[in-house]
Amino acid sequence: MSELMNPYNCSRPGNLFAGYEQTRGRMIRGLKNGKSYALLGGRRCGKTSFLLKLEEDLNQQSVDTHRFLPGMLDMQAIIPRTPADFFRAVHALVVQNTGAPPSDVIHYRDFLARLDHARPAIEQQHGPNWVIALLIDEFESGVARLPDSECLENFRNLLMNSRYARHFRAVVTGVFSPAELSAKGSPLNNLDPEYLGVLGAEDARKLIAAGFPDGFAAPVESLLLDHTGRHPYILHGVLEYLWDSGEAAET
Repeated sequence: MSELMNPYNCSRPGNLFAGYEQTRGRMIRGLKNGKSYALLGGRRCGKTSFLLKLEEDLNQQSVDTHRFLPGMLDMQAIIPRTPADFFRAVHALVVQNTGAPPSDVIHYRDFLARLDHARPAIEQQHGPNWVIALLIDEFESGVARLPDSECLENFRNLLMNSRYARHFRAVVTGVFSPAELSAKGSPLNNLDPEYLGVLGAEDARKLIAAGFPDGFAAPVESLLLDHTGRHPYILHGVLEYLWDSGEAAET
């Protein structure tokens, strides 16, 4: 087994992603109906991997009333210090592959004006029913560096009330508190929460089968699932170690 490549790599987002089919399906239906989401969970619970899988799901959608254009934005790469930093990155994502040039953005109103100029090129490339699905990873850590709530308020306006509201959805990841999402007047209360947790037993077995197609003896499997709590990152890491060690199913 040591001569083969280890299929497990718990440090690589999206590797051997398993589970959450119903959650992803529910979110796609919600995105079609104009909703945006906050994907919540603790550290290393698979939020980035979920976004990558959702991007794949959205790319496979074929609906006459929507042309989903999913795009990943990593806030740790953007590190916005002002609303202009954030909306400049969004604008660049929107106009990529359309022939419209990236434009400088100083204020949110500039962003909307640049979209007005780019709209003919966007619609020539994608048709009139384009919907940008912003998949924003580490959203919370990114906005923590902003000086005030202006960017969040502008972002809420884009999604809810702007002239481009029908063309934008968002799924953002974070470890927000319920109060931040639901408080009256909060710029985040337009985001519906979806929670990630541990894997179901069948999904955990799918992860095991990726590297151990014959599985483990029942007592070993039970011990493995109990001690990892079916936490995706921990289970993945233990399986990676077992595969490398060659201890396999007879362990």
